[in-house]
Amino acid sequence: METECSRCHRKFHASNHDQTVCPNCLREEFSFSPAKRSAGKTGSAIRQGNDMALRRAAARAERLSDGFQTGAALSPHAALRFVLGIVIYIICMLIFMVASGMEEWQVQSFLPGESQRVLSVLLCWVAAGLVFTSSWQSKWMLYPIVIFFVVSGWFMPDFWHGMASREKKETAAAIAASRVENSSHEPAGGLSARSSRDLTEEDLAIFRDKKQKEGDAVNYAVYINTRDVGLRQSMRTTLARLLEAKSCAAYTRAQGTLFILTNAAGGTRNISRLAARFGDLNYASPFEGIYEVAFLPDKVHAVSRYSSEVLATPTDPAFVEANLAELRNLLDPHRVRTAAAMLASANVQEKRDEVRTAILEVLRDPWAAEPETYRALIDALVVYAIAGDKETVDACRSYFLNCRLAKRVPSAPVMELLIHEAPGEMVAPVVELWCSNPVEWDSMLTQLGTRPQEHLLEVLEGTQSLQLIGAILKHLERNGTPEAAPVVKKYVSHPDSLISRTARAALRVLGE
Repeated sequence: METECSRCHRKFHASNHDQTVCPNCLREEFSFSPAKRSAGKTGSAIRQGNDMALRRAAARAERLSDGFQTGAALSPHAALRFVLGIVIYIICMLIFMVASGMEEWQVQSFLPGESQRVLSVLLCWVAAGLVFTSSWQSKWMLYPIVIFFVVSGWFMPDFWHGMASREKKETAAAIAASRVENSSHEPAGGLSARSSRDLTEEDLAIFRDKKQKEGDAVNYAVYINTRDVGLRQSMRTTLARLLEAKSCAAYTRAQGTLFILTNAAGGTRNISRLAARFGDLNYASPFEGIYEVAFLPDKVHAVSRYSSEVLATPTDPAFVEANLAELRNLLDPHRVRTAAAMLASANVQEKRDEVRTAILEVLRDPWAAEPETYRALIDALVVYAIAGDKETVDACRSYFLNCRLAKRVPSAPVMELLIHEAPGEMVAPVVELWCSNPVEWDSMLTQLGTRPQEHLLEVLEGTQSLQLIGAILKHLERNGTPEAAPVVKKYVSHPDSLISRTARAALRVLGE
């Protein structure tokens, strides 16, 4: 149809009634609009940017959601802050722990008291801040750690200096005690007690080198001012035994011998009192593990004041006193063993409590490295034990456990005492020993009465040894109860005629 353009008022042919603008006017209007392609690119870039932002937000929300749902308290970054805070605190603690133990080089030499506290507070509070900001969850768990770090930052220097002070007081007390006790003796070699160190750094070079190479495995350097070859070997063995060290090497230094001990039980600790048992303790540096001793033969009972006749004659008035002096010999286990055996065989009636006390005192030292001496001492203790003697029972229990670990047969007197004083503890071990040798251990098992029956029945049902089956059946015949009858009845029809006959005999006694 023909219509008029609403803009230019020209006539044109329209395809429908809604078309009121001619094609020429339309072209004119859209010729000034931006290109379609450019507009499309801009819109696409905006949409792409919005989509990426939305995806990042969604991923972040998803991570947070996963953390709350799974209970994860720390993100990777938060965990790093937490660990860093702990590490800083440990570093601070190590600084004051190490510095407080140094003698030649103290932390006070480069930091006065208040500056130490400032350093401690700074490090500990930084550590507390890192831990506090590591997570906004589980604050109930982080708060105690943060509070501990904040408080300990203030008291850290005082704590470690106090620890060092106590150790130095203990060392000084040991030195003073050794000198008071031996004030009537002259140190060997005519040396007087001194507080300064005899050894030079050159003398200690071998100890320093070993310490640097092997670290904490090297524990002590003990210098004793004697070069006697026999004493040197005895001291080396004794130091290794008393400190339960894996090795003890001896080196000639200055006017005596330097003993270097490695892999000692309990690591490096203050052994001032132990070192003072060899004589006058002249110098001690527990932090470094260095000790110097002026040797006193009388203190270790190296030379006996009694003749061999006195030591071997129980009727002699000095018999007990002489053998007690031998018991206290620090360097010769053979003499200790002989004295213990003499006292045990004599079983003297006078001074029994004094003998018992002396044996218990000697047994406080480690004797695992000298099993024969250990056995002689414990046997002598059993002879002089009193009724209900808890100390003796504890000593015998320790000896028994040591034998079990070393796979040695325990002493019979010790077994009898433990069976009498603690029968419940001895059932399982006695059954095990009896199973290994029923003839030798039969009397011990019999002393336990019916207590071992349950263990024996378990062994009976689990063993294939005809000899052991027969031994258990015979023991049950003598010491069993009717409760054992159902198990014993299974062996009545055993293919071995001796076993079946023994089972029938046991059943008759058990009431079946």
